[in-house]
Amino acid sequence: MQNNRLPSGELIVEKLGINPHDLPAQFPTREQRLQYRAVVQWLTDYKPKSDASNLEKVRGYLEAFYHLCEVEDWKRASEILFTSLDKQTHQNLHNQLGNWGYYLQQIEVYSRILHKLNGIKNFSFLNGLGNAYQALGNYERAMEYNQQALSIALETQDRHLEGIVLVSLGNTYLSQRKFSKTMNCYSNPI
Repeated sequence: MQNNRLPSGELIVEKLGINPHDLPAQFPTREQRLQYRAVVQWLTDYKPKSDASNLEKVRGYLEAFYHLCEVEDWKRASEILFTSLDKQTHQNLHNQLGNWGYYLQQIEVYSRILHKLNGIKNFSFLNGLGNAYQALGNYERAMEYNQQALSIALETQDRHLEGIVLVSLGNTYLSQRKFSKTMNCYSNPI
């Protein structure tokens, strides 16, 4: 990923609805203002070196996410995770961490925000945790999170989500060489 493909920090701050010039009016407590000031600074001032790793290139986004978690602004924190990093691939931050192999960082961000939101976002975090643990070889944890994601898909009767999690479950079974269970997941009619 090239650094110039990242959306500008100013654009993200605007998308989050934070006015960096009027923090006292938006956030009444000193602690809130400090955290939101840090969000703005990480998004607008952080400039990684041109040869930085992909993780370093998105460090400003991740640090902003953590500061939003400190003030329990889960909606804005999730918006950071769902930020599309690349206009060509439309891959969002939380999935891209896994694509780059940063599974431990992915688990850390998912664990911070898990069960703080409802619906599809919580499903995405559960399924993402399952995929990250599967990639790390912790199949028991992967199954736990994928089963929770499957429960949401079945509860909401969303066949698309059900298909997504069945593939994740199938991949976990495949990694364990449990081929009949793999085939059951992959062949389940959606």
